Formats: sequence, structure tokens, C-alpha cells
Amino acid sequence: MTLLLIGLLVFSLIHLLPSVPPLHRAVKAKLGDKAYRGVFSLLSLASLALVIWGFIIAPADSFREPATWARHLTLALMPLVFILLASNGTKTPLRRFIPHPMTTGVMLWGLLHYLANGETRSAWLFGTFALLSALQLLSRLWRPKGPTPVYSQRALITTVVAGLVAYVVLLLAHPFLFGVSPLYG
Repeated sequence: MTLLLIGLLVFSLIHLLPSVPPLHRAVKAKLGDKAYRGVFSLLSLASLALVIWGFIIAPADSFREPATWARHLTLALMPLVFILLASNGTKTPLRRFIPHPMTTGVMLWGLLHYLANGETRSAWLFGTFALLSALQLLSRLWRPKGPTPVYSQRALITTVVAGLVAYVVLLLAHPFLFGVSPLYG
């Protein structure tokens, strides 16, 4: 469990750095933009590798029995999560209502999976990602907003189709990738 927790801590800290603009600017100024991006990327990958390896080797002990409704709710709302993830970086009309779709999608993914799982390691993994995303969304309330983009209906259709296709692919691959079938328990 230690590797999982260390990985989650490092991943969270580096992803919270932009939430503290003075510190973020100081680090960027010290390293330079390209070096900052490189270090950020390397630390992100290394900490994600620690999270994955730590999760794999952590004991699969249960601390609670998840409610059946939570599994059904997760299954029902995951298509929305994938649509939100697919809309990141696009100019879909969704952004009028959800300015940060990827962060919102990750928060929803973490919360839903936290509710649907009863393992301690899953609680740490999904709970951390849900909390980190919520903190990032809150911090963005105080950051300056950029110009309003021109939205595209075509981008919306492409995003919805891409999100739903990705959802179906991962739903079918879930048992092979993660050892759990969302459809059959």
C-alpha cells in the first residue's frame, strides 16, 4: 500500500501546483517553460507508474460492502464521463456549461468508482482522484478566464460519438484489463 500512497501523493502535489499561481509561476520561471513541461511530464509518468504498481501489489482487502445501486449508477453515468473526457480541448457547446470537462470527468469517474468499490486500495485510488479533481475545479474559480471560443456543433457530435465508442470499448475490455466485469460483477 505504501507505493500506492507515495504515487498518489506525488501525482497530487504536482497536479495541484498550477492551483497555486505564485508558486507555479516561480517554478516555471526557475526551470523555463520547456524544462517545466518535461519535469512535469516525467514526474506525472513516474508517479502514475508508482500508483499502478502500488495498486497491483496492494492487498485487495475490503473495508465496506458497496451498495448495488452504486454499481448501477456507475454503469449508467460512465458514458457521460467518457463524453466529458473526449470533449477536452475541443470547442463543443458543452464547454458553456462545463468549462473544464476533463477535470469534471475525472472527478465523476473517481466518485462513481469510489462508491462502487469496497476495497481499501480502490478507496485510496478513486477517492484521491475525485478529491484532487474537485480541488482543481475549485481553484479554477479564482483564475482568470480566457476568451470565449466559437463553439462547433460538429465538434459536439464528434465528441459524443468518440466518447460513446471509447465507453463501449473500455466496458468490453474492463474484465481483461482490470479483472472485473462492470456488467456481471
